[in-house]
Amino acid sequence: MNRIHILVIFFFLFSFSNAHSAEKLIYDGTLYIKKPDLEKCGFLSTYTVYEHFVFDIKDAKKRSKEQLPNIDLIREQIQASKNNELIILDIESWPVTFYRRHKSVIDISKHNYLTTLQHFREEGPNKKFGYFGVVPTHSPKALVSNDGEPQYEEMQEDNDNLNELANEVDVIFPIGYTFSRNVEDWKKAVATQINEARRLAPQKKVIVYLWPQYADYGLIDKSLKLKWIEASFWRTQIEFSLANADGIIVWGGWNGKKMPWNRNASWWKILKEYLPNATYVKYSGNC
Repeated sequence: MNRIHILVIFFFLFSFSNAHSAEKLIYDGTLYIKKPDLEKCGFLSTYTVYEHFVFDIKDAKKRSKEQLPNIDLIREQIQASKNNELIILDIESWPVTFYRRHKSVIDISKHNYLTTLQHFREEGPNKKFGYFGVVPTHSPKALVSNDGEPQYEEMQEDNDNLNELANEVDVIFPIGYTFSRNVEDWKKAVATQINEARRLAPQKKVIVYLWPQYADYGLIDKSLKLKWIEASFWRTQIEFSLANADGIIVWGGWNGKKMPWNRNASWWKILKEYLPNATYVKYSGNC
């Protein structure tokens, strides 16, 4: 092989590697007040439609499971999304797990999710949509179980039941929130969700939700609730997600009310290293 051939192959591999890394996407889903224009800091923008934005009855406990969002409110949300191409639908009150035990209820949920997605598409035909935390399912114990174990098999049955929804959305959002200091359990839970997303809909983008604080719900030690994730663990979460999925979306900035932006926060300083225009970010006073 002569020198020219070697250079051509090297250039091809280098170009492919850079193109592949450039495809990694980092979205802003934070709620902080007084934050800078994070698009200029390297984030891609999104718009989240929270459940109470589109229902006449805001309290999910007071609604019937058959009730669908108000079309007029959906239209308002599409208008409110402005130029944001990607819209995340955060409707969490329709159950989708344990299908073999609650088939009739979950069939209603699946119908609701598909119908609601259709209504959003009709109002925003040029937008892209995905559901927060619906498919794949994310039952904590199932996510750290092993292939062949009952909990794992039941999780896959739940996901198989949602196969149609996985293929109707544009983007799939696994949940990478943190419930313990066990790094390996976190990796396993996220990897399981990514693998399930790829299994159900291999052509779809998979974007992992990250939150730089420990969760405030679910199976979590009370002493950890809403504490900031350790720097090394946060870095691991970013790197693992970017290596195995198509990107990440960062949530946070809420503790009963919107929290003020802090550009000196450890989580932000670390995340900036992974943004596409990190050189610009480094010297930007606003970021």
